[in-house]
Amino acid sequence: MAKIRIVGDSSGYVEIAAPSAAGNNTLELPSGNTRLVGSDSAGNVSISGIVTAATFSGNVNSTGISTFTSGVVVSAGSTSAPSISPTEDSNTGIFFPSADTIAFAEGGAEAARFDSSGRLGIGTVSPFEGLHVVRSSNGNQFAVDNTGQQYSSINLKHNGTRKGVLEWNNTAAALELAVDGSGSPTGSLTFSTGNATRVTIDSSGRITRPYQPAFNASGVSGNVSYSSGGIFQFSTADLNVGNHFNTSTYKFTAPVAGVYLFGVSIYVNGNISACFAVNGTQTYGGSDVQPLVYGDATRSYSAQLLVSLSANDIVDFRSRDVTGSATIYMGHSNFWGYLM
Repeated sequence: MAKIRIVGDSSGYVEIAAPSAAGNNTLELPSGNTRLVGSDSAGNVSISGIVTAATFSGNVNSTGISTFTSGVVVSAGSTSAPSISPTEDSNTGIFFPSADTIAFAEGGAEAARFDSSGRLGIGTVSPFEGLHVVRSSNGNQFAVDNTGQQYSSINLKHNGTRKGVLEWNNTAAALELAVDGSGSPTGSLTFSTGNATRVTIDSSGRITRPYQPAFNASGVSGNVSYSSGGIFQFSTADLNVGNHFNTSTYKFTAPVAGVYLFGVSIYVNGNISACFAVNGTQTYGGSDVQPLVYGDATRSYSAQLLVSLSANDIVDFRSRDVTGSATIYMGHSNFWGYLM
């Protein structure tokens, strides 16, 4: 087997003159400080200086380890022809679609990229969060699989300190979403829809929004007469957590579904026949057809109603749909209710 040996002079320089017509296998050594060192007996190649793809007009292969002490510069490449790719898979690899951007191609299609702000986009070329995942078909966007272990968790940290955790406990078959400091709850947990906070749980485990809706309202001082179906005018709210009682319509609107307890205490001057109404329909809290408040004496009466409501159901207290009227001293009367 023939070998070629190139030996420099005493000053260490070797001059190689290219033929008049260079062939496809021509090796060009650029001027400057760039040097090329051949492989050793183990097939390892060491190159000091910057080597660009344009330096070689053909492929460069090494059977060992190639070491570049000053870096490697490649072309930007494209989705279908990445600048860095494995043998016999030229449309899969790494390319550089724009300044300060690194992208990854698989089978000639972009799979992921880091943009110039360091955001990682998977399935999108325009990530707008630290991690932005887009899928073109149904399926999970993100998965945590801690196979064979008791816990799987995602920790949320701020300046290195854990502030929250989403954890699956396989032994207890429980999913926990917690806001904490260093293992013990110190914050609140909030759930939102439509860009609005719907439920908040404070650090003591109390549901503080939708504010555990509650109200207590009274009327103006003086007697008010109500004809058949008239809604009692409780116009002053001493307590109105969440503002779900309307002091203009004298009605309570349930913000969330649940079991509610309502009560009234009214001071009657004369006859009275009154009841609660849900969505405008008189109700007595059961199959009993009698009104919740009934009497013909000047005295105080009280009544309560325990009822299951859907969100946006409306409750008020009114005179029954019967002949006659009732006169109530509203200054000594009140209407209250809250979510059980």
